[in-house]
Amino acid sequence: MSTTLYTWDNGMVAGRRRLELLEEILDAATERRFNSIGVREGWACLEIGAGGGSACDMLCRRVGASGHVTAIDIDTRFVRNLRRFHSNLEIREENVLDIELPAAAFDLVHTRFTLVHIPEREALLEKLIPALKPGGTLFLEEPDGHSIDTLDNSAWHDLTMRIFDIIDRRGSNILWARGLPQRVLSLGLHIVRADVDLPYFQGGSNQAEFWKMTWAKVRDTVADTGIDVARWDRELAALDDRSRIFPGLMNVTVIAKKP
Repeated sequence: MSTTLYTWDNGMVAGRRRLELLEEILDAATERRFNSIGVREGWACLEIGAGGGSACDMLCRRVGASGHVTAIDIDTRFVRNLRRFHSNLEIREENVLDIELPAAAFDLVHTRFTLVHIPEREALLEKLIPALKPGGTLFLEEPDGHSIDTLDNSAWHDLTMRIFDIIDRRGSNILWARGLPQRVLSLGLHIVRADVDLPYFQGGSNQAEFWKMTWAKVRDTVADTGIDVARWDRELAALDDRSRIFPGLMNVTVIAKKP
């Protein structure tokens, strides 16, 4: 079983709002890539780390009544709402590390901003491949902090680097995804496409709200230890400044086929 202490659980205050903002940031790129993959009616799809459910919703609409989508998450409170609209959705509230996935069962396996937060990410990545049908597609979208580390020299950089150190001790690794294309290739899959999205965001925007909410959660855990967080408050407040623009995490995307 994973020993991770995930910081941004769905039960956090304003958890639904945070997931909505993340979906706003990521959904358009995810849908473009579903288009490029050619997800279609009749496919069986597996979504690991279903979160707010927007990717599941896209997949359910694409695969139709003859297809099937399985969503796995340790907290499915938001995904369960989709059952009202999609009879082709199966929801499993489980730790994917603790269950046996069916062999050669899925045309598509997708993760988004999930593997980096699981300490056993390498083992899970290897576990996903046998679940693919021959010719099936593995589609991974995972964040990496290289963009902030190299492109920003403001307090946003300093704040984010401190947070990376903290969440690393809780099981996340935001410097892992940069090696994902080579890792997938080494596991015997054929790389169809590997690239990076690198968004900038303006202070006071919805993306700024997402990052302020996300990093504030870590700030709260630090404050709970009795450490003075006045510096954190100043750095977070800078995200409200509409005269500023900041780099976000880059999204490393790998689309690969099983022989």
